[in-house]
Amino acid sequence: EAMRRGFSRAKIWIGDFGPWKSADKRYLSAPSLRLEGRFENDPEIHSTLLVEFSSKYKNEWSFWDTRVRDGLVNGDWVLMRYQVVS
Repeated sequence: EAMRRGFSRAKIWIGDFGPWKSADKRYLSAPSLRLEGRFENDPEIHSTLLVEFSSKYKNEWSFWDTRVRDGLVNGDWVLMRYQVVS
């Protein structure tokens, strides 16, 4: 939702702290990365990733394949591309 509102930068903390609202700010002392993101709308990249997903998630991909493909076309699903920024 933040990216749809025009925010393209994010900070992520490395570690498992559970839901952030109940993490009691423990994540603040963990290593972090600053990222910049954008929506990936290139159909060729979508196709390439879908092939990769089908290989990686063999057991459950038959359940997700049509949902993801259709969702990428109609906007219900999005792919986001992030890169680390300094």
